[in-house]
Amino acid sequence: MPATIDRAPGGPAPEAPAPHAPGAGTPTPEAPGAGPPTPEAPADRGSGDRGSADRRAGLRALLDRTARGDERAFEDLYGATAAAVLALVLRVLRDRAQAEEVTQEVFWQVWREAPRYRPERGEVLPWLLTLAHRRAVDRVRSARAAADRDRAAALRAYTPDFDQVADQAIDRVEGRRERDRLRRALATLSEVQRECLLLVYVGGCTQAQAAARTGAPLGTVKTRIRDALRHLRGHLGDGPDGPGAPDGPGAPGGSGAPGVRAWRSARPPGTAPRPAVGSPP
Repeated sequence: MPATIDRAPGGPAPEAPAPHAPGAGTPTPEAPGAGPPTPEAPADRGSGDRGSADRRAGLRALLDRTARGDERAFEDLYGATAAAVLALVLRVLRDRAQAEEVTQEVFWQVWREAPRYRPERGEVLPWLLTLAHRRAVDRVRSARAAADRDRAAALRAYTPDFDQVADQAIDRVEGRRERDRLRRALATLSEVQRECLLLVYVGGCTQAQAAARTGAPLGTVKTRIRDALRHLRGHLGDGPDGPGAPDGPGAPGGSGAPGVRAWRSARPPGTAPRPAVGSPP
């Protein structure tokens, strides 16, 4: 029974108390019959599972009809799974054209081997992806094997004009022999002949520069070099125009001359040319 509000006879009715603002003092009572907030209804998780199950069942049905030669079912199966197959193959091959080619091969295999599919061994999509992965890996291995075969064929077809290893070994042996011969021949020269000869043929000096370095007249230097060359030709047994004979003052790198390295290696100890006049020590 609601409570009555007393008032004085003939007087105005007392004002009703102001309602409390929400959150200030005592909270405003809820409306009669209002309970706690109703929580939102949870999403129906089973609906997603049912959709996935329906899709798996649909793929099995399509593959079963494909096994019986139903081309329309094969087209539907291709449209439902080709994107997943292509994505897997592309991750393996990293080449769009080859991935599309392998995907086509996979579905040709599906068309031929659909009767061999056994549902108890797995679902249709994992089976398709297994076939795709195997074919993609086979394509990678085939490409590598082809590259190896081409490389091996190229190596077999390559025929050098000469045995490079043997030629290098012969060059080293002949170089050592040449240096030894020159060293022995230079040791038979007089000191002044050897100095003039090394200045021109090893130091790269002209005969005039050699004369300035040694302090000898230019004619004397020319005579020493000529006598030294004649002596070396006779000592080496090549004759005046033989292969061991230098061709003249500018010929350390010329035809028939011993190599500059051989001349430098053959220089006897203690016979280093003196520095040029006016050059830093």
